[in-house]
Amino acid sequence: MKPKTWKAVLIAMQDGCWHSGQRLGDDLGLTRAAMWQRIEALRALGVPVESGPRGYRIPDGVYLPDAASLMLAAVPVVVTDVTVSTNQDVLERPELVSEIALWQAAGRGRRGRPWWGAPGRTLLCSVGLDMESQGQAWWGLSLAVGVVVAEYLAEQGVLVELKWPNDLYLHDRKLGGLLIELTGDPLGQVRVVAGLGLNLASVCIAEAPPMADLRESGCLWSDAATAGLIERIHRCLALFPEQGFQEYRSRYQARCLLTGKQVSVDGTLPFSGLCHGVDLQGQLIVETEDGLQTVSAGEVSVRWQ
Repeated sequence: MKPKTWKAVLIAMQDGCWHSGQRLGDDLGLTRAAMWQRIEALRALGVPVESGPRGYRIPDGVYLPDAASLMLAAVPVVVTDVTVSTNQDVLERPELVSEIALWQAAGRGRRGRPWWGAPGRTLLCSVGLDMESQGQAWWGLSLAVGVVVAEYLAEQGVLVELKWPNDLYLHDRKLGGLLIELTGDPLGQVRVVAGLGLNLASVCIAEAPPMADLRESGCLWSDAATAGLIERIHRCLALFPEQGFQEYRSRYQARCLLTGKQVSVDGTLPFSGLCHGVDLQGQLIVETEDGLQTVSAGEVSVRWQ
C-alpha cells in the first residue's frame, strides 16, 4: 500500500488518543472497509495500533518530522515518506543533504543485516558530508559517532551504553544502530554518510528481537531534538579526519557495554575471553588464555555472556 494511503491515518492519530473509526473515516472520506485496510497497513509496518470500543489509537502517538522546522541543522534536511535506504539516497544524490524517512523498504545494519523500524516510531536518518580525503584512516568513525549520539541522548535524560562496534543499548536491549558508508576517491573528494536508526517508541514487528525505546525513559522526541542530533553528528564527521578516534576513546570506554564481560568472538578462528574495551584504533581488546587479542569491526560479530 502506497504511503499516501496510510500516512493520512497516521497523521490523524499522531496524538496517541482514542479516535472513533467512524469519525476518522468521515474526516478522511473513507469507508469502514477502507479505514480497516489502512489500519492493517500501519500494523504491517510495525505501528502498534490498538482497537477497542472507543475506536483506534497509537499508544504514545507518533513523531512526524517537519522539514521546515529542521532547516537550522548543519545541512539541508529532506524528509521523505518511504525510501529503500536513506544512506543510499544521501550517497547517490548530486547535492549534499541529510535525509529522514518515515519508513525504509530495505534499511540496513552492519554486515547487511536488516534494520527494523516503524513510521512515526523510529527515527531513520542519514547525515552526509563532502570533504577532501588524504588517504587518512577512518578507523573508529562509527564508534566516534556512537559517542556523540550517546552524549546527546544523555542530555535528553537517556543514559545509553555502546555495544561495539555500531549499536546503542538501553536496559540491555538494542535502542539504535549506526551504519557508516563512504563513496568517492580515497585520495580525493569523498562523501561520508552516517546512518542512524533510533527507536523513539515501541514497535510491533514479529521477526524483530525485543528492543528498547526512548519512551521507556520518558523522553519525548521533537524536531528540535532531531536538528540538534543532526548537527552533532555532522560536526563529528567534519572533525574526525583531524582528531581521529583518540579524541573519543576515553568517552567510548566510559559507555562500553562489553567492558568487563566475557565475550564470544565469531570469525575464522572463534575465541572467547574477557573484554577490556577498545584500543586507539577502535579495535576491541579481548584477554584470552593465549594473551590479548584485538578484533576489527569488519571481521566478526561479538556476543557477551
